[in-house]
Amino acid sequence: MRIKKVNVYNLEPDASVSNTYDTDKLQFKAPGIHMFLGARMQGKTRAMAKVVKNAQKSNVYDRIYIISNSAESNRDYFGDFVKDMDIIPATKDSIDIIVSRIEEDRDEYLQYLDELERYQRLLVEIKALGIDEIIALYEEGFVDEKGKPIKPTFKYQRNGKTRPPTKLLIVDDCLQSDSLLKSNGKHTISSIMLYNRHIAPLNGRTIQNRSALGLGVFFAVQSYSCSNGTPRFVREQLTELSIMGKIKQPKQYEKVREEVLNIIDPDQFDLAYEYSFKKGKFNSLTISFGAEPDMRFRHNFNNFIIFDKPNDNPETE
Repeated sequence: MRIKKVNVYNLEPDASVSNTYDTDKLQFKAPGIHMFLGARMQGKTRAMAKVVKNAQKSNVYDRIYIISNSAESNRDYFGDFVKDMDIIPATKDSIDIIVSRIEEDRDEYLQYLDELERYQRLLVEIKALGIDEIIALYEEGFVDEKGKPIKPTFKYQRNGKTRPPTKLLIVDDCLQSDSLLKSNGKHTISSIMLYNRHIAPLNGRTIQNRSALGLGVFFAVQSYSCSNGTPRFVREQLTELSIMGKIKQPKQYEKVREEVLNIIDPDQFDLAYEYSFKKGKFNSLTISFGAEPDMRFRHNFNNFIIFDKPNDNPETE
């Protein structure tokens, strides 16, 4: 065998557009597709609320939506982060309603950018304007009573800086509803998971490494795979999988193992799983599929399981 090197494909694409949100280093990357898998009473909703609460400590998401038929009973979990108007029952229109609200925020943000450009031009042009023109600008709300240009503001900020809005959708134990999977509208729960980072494009603009608002999705399910369960092409979009409690059904465990091994080392998965569920009732294992190796496995969210060698035992960390 011989290797002959040629200089043909030596130009790299522009990598400045990632459509990712700002997160702290140890937080889950956003916007992602995060499945919380567990039997009934295994704390799936509580776990989602825990991840959301800690994300909101650093203001990761500007607006959070919930699709749930039991949202009222779970208000204590999410009430601090979700407006009443953004709690939506599972119907065939649910996803279209949410996407339309995301697009409304996108349109407001683009309008803000246009107003900001006008403000910056006014800073230069104001000295050359006559009194009648300044009065007209005052009546339109572009200058104050002293004739000074008014800098526009936008409702969403992080650390004092304006940014394109950031969004999260929580689907609580109703993902398998026919009204979500088989909606007659433009969008379904499955379709938005396929292009979640590209929802509500910014009309050709790139701002802070983003060309679209995007949408993170957290969802809770009791069964990983079944005849009316989560479609495989949705499972293949997962950025995180949180297994809430040991999987009791051998076939379900094998299905999880089979699919995660497309990305995860089989020996490491087995060891991480065994370590996470060998003792105690309420334990979890989270797999972050796109993370660097030292952040790939989390036990109970706060403990990284790190393999220094391929078959390392977590006990020796």
